[in-house]
Amino acid sequence: MTYRINFLFLFIAELLDVLFGTLFPSDLLKMSTSIIFQFQFIALILIGRKLNKFDDFILAFILGCYNSLHLGYFSFVIGLIYWVVLYLVKQIFPNGNESLIEYVIILLLAIFIKEGMLYGYMLYSSRTKLEFINWLVRRGIPTLIGNIIPIIIMIIGFDFKEAYILRKEKAQKINESLFFKGVEVNMKNKKRI
Repeated sequence: MTYRINFLFLFIAELLDVLFGTLFPSDLLKMSTSIIFQFQFIALILIGRKLNKFDDFILAFILGCYNSLHLGYFSFVIGLIYWVVLYLVKQIFPNGNESLIEYVIILLLAIFIKEGMLYGYMLYSSRTKLEFINWLVRRGIPTLIGNIIPIIIMIIGFDFKEAYILRKEKAQKINESLFFKGVEVNMKNKKRI
């Protein structure tokens, strides 16, 4: 059940990415100032911190490859970038009980690392001609500033998702314990007969 809810959370984040990407389009040539909204990447980091190493690798790699299609080409490198960022975040910040401000800082750092690695890959593969300072002014800093509110929205949504999962698991445990108590009572009554 947890996986279904996580995929639903990622799907909603993708819809928000599409909605905000439509309302605030970015420059495909990356030559003008643009904000790249990162709802799905934020959701990936939040969910990935709770997963084991194999599951987070698969999820990050698949989402990275899927999101590379948004750039107009398919690349396994983007999948690896997503996984490397998730791995770094999990290694540097292993605790999952941060405050809202700490989560915002962690996610802004993750976005900056991802965008920096993506810029390096695009520069290396000659897909952009921007120099580092121009990239920082036109895309890096606006993306960080523009993603503060999406980060807060996704953290609140993630907290609601986690609370929902805990309520469901608690209700399931209560139902199971009532079921097994009922079985025990029935077994005792049968022994008496």
